[in-house]
Amino acid sequence: MLSTPVDEVVSFHRPSAAVLGKSYGSFINAYDPRLFSPDAYLSDSRRSLAFLPTLAEWLSAGRPRIQLLLHPEWWTGINNDLAIWTELRARRQYELEQYLTINCRKVFGHVVAAKSRDFRV
Repeated sequence: MLSTPVDEVVSFHRPSAAVLGKSYGSFINAYDPRLFSPDAYLSDSRRSLAFLPTLAEWLSAGRPRIQLLLHPEWWTGINNDLAIWTELRARRQYELEQYLTINCRKVFGHVVAAKSRDFRV
């Protein structure tokens, strides 16, 4: 049972054509035509640096609605692609180690030591 409310809006990652422009009864689709418009949608996907001037232009123009897709890992202050890659890889490895330590302790408990770590990405 959840102790906090769950938002009723769902945004599909890399949505297929089957969900674009579709309405659902049990939740709100972020790509529902009532919410989504290609003219109001802006993404920083693939660390696109064109995102920032476009966002600044849209904000200056006072657009009434902007739908943003943001990836926080692109805006951590790490500006070197190799450093970002290294940090993301380390984070995923850490997550796998934590999963195995918690869920497969009898098998991997002696192989993977539980540890704590903060990631910049």
